[in-house]
Amino acid sequence: MRVYMLRRLLLAIPTVFLVSLIVFFMIRFIPGSAIDAAVVRMGMVGGEMGAVTPGENCGRCW
Repeated sequence: MRVYMLRRLLLAIPTVFLVSLIVFFMIRFIPGSAIDAAVVRMGMVGGEMGAVTPGENCGRCW
């Protein structure tokens, strides 16, 4: 049982490393972001629905 647990723990290290690499590269190379998708989904593109343009004071939004 000890050998089994040791083997499973040692196999977990490269597994976690590979999964973290896959996630990192997917985040870096897939275009867009979750924020961009949420903004488009809510229809806040181009200053609609109270979206703040870069020159406005954001304190007024809240």
